[in-house]
Amino acid sequence: MDLLPSTVANGDRLTLRITRTAEGRIVPSDSECRLFVSGDTNELEEILGTREWVEADVTVTSCKWAAGDGSDMLFVSLNGLEPIENPGDALSTGAESSEVAATPDTSTESEGGEAKSRDSSKADRPSQCVGSSTDAVDEDTETPGETLGGENEPGSSVESSAADTDIEDVPPASVDEAAAVSDGKHREIDWDGDAPLDTDLLQRIVNGGYRVPTAEEHVELDHGERTAIEITTALVDLANNLTVSAAVCYCAGELYADAMQHDLIRGKSKLVTAAASVRLATLIEEEHRPLAAIEAASDGEVSTKEIADKERRMVAELGLDPTLMLIPPQKYIPYLIHALGVEPSASIVSDAREIAVQASSTGSGSSPLSTAAAAVYAAGLHHENEKFTQQQVAEAANTSEVTIRNNYKELSNP
Repeated sequence: MDLLPSTVANGDRLTLRITRTAEGRIVPSDSECRLFVSGDTNELEEILGTREWVEADVTVTSCKWAAGDGSDMLFVSLNGLEPIENPGDALSTGAESSEVAATPDTSTESEGGEAKSRDSSKADRPSQCVGSSTDAVDEDTETPGETLGGENEPGSSVESSAADTDIEDVPPASVDEAAAVSDGKHREIDWDGDAPLDTDLLQRIVNGGYRVPTAEEHVELDHGERTAIEITTALVDLANNLTVSAAVCYCAGELYADAMQHDLIRGKSKLVTAAASVRLATLIEEEHRPLAAIEAASDGEVSTKEIADKERRMVAELGLDPTLMLIPPQKYIPYLIHALGVEPSASIVSDAREIAVQASSTGSGSSPLSTAAAAVYAAGLHHENEKFTQQQVAEAANTSEVTIRNNYKELSNP
């Protein structure tokens, strides 16, 4: 069969006849597709040094199909080699010379025989961050965009001067992390929010499920790949400043990719969308962070109003659960407790949560964050070792002492 998007996908196991061109590139027989081989290539080099052709057993780790006049690129990991004794056999024309045997790749299975899936604890999450699919960016089409600091300068790009250099030691992309479902345009990516953050995986999520070449591969990046690198850096910085989990990062990456798919990113809104994605991801993953904290985490590059406007639009346009925006005060207790340096197991935590729940049931007219802050202050008055001043609580909640005082009075006189 021919090496085409309709016949080859991530995880396929193929038997290819490959050779080295006069320019030094490794290519399959009768194909213009560029082949990038990872794994131990010493034997491959040795065989191609003495023979014109070699038969290789490979697993596809990534595909990059050119939309225009560019070259198709196939990234594979090497499983085994078989030298071809008679080079003339490989030079025959017709279907025999381009024959490719494809067999299902069993490397995507775990030791228990089941395909890797997201941790079962994620089952209770809202569906918007469980296997969200996004359209891949057209390989040769660049849409108007800008860097996180402003608009792109004309002609700017992220590329290597050695774009045509052969790659033989490319780290193989994990097949377990490859797209779980593919229809040629969409990819679903499995992630484990309990594991350490994998920035390469996050880049793939932001890039619609498609692998982003590394700098070592010397491949010129398209607009979508450059954006994926840029936004991944922004998401990681925000997450670090907010002290949230990898699950929030991955969920935010899915939301950003969905926003790109729905054409919600216009003008100078990349960072605003990234910030809104992180904010919504904290709500979905039950690690609530207030708007003011997101603004502070962005070093003031975006305002709470910009984030609020963008997140409302994303909720409406992406079909997210609108009840995400109905935040009860007790959801902010863990954030405030952490900001005040209190251990989560401290008795003040349960007392503050109980006060906040009571205030929520009586229908307090204050903002959820202000009510939560007043609840923490009120609970601290009953714990000598965990008593905080109104100023301390106000700073943790990024509000004023007057707000804490007024909300405390409201809690004391329901």
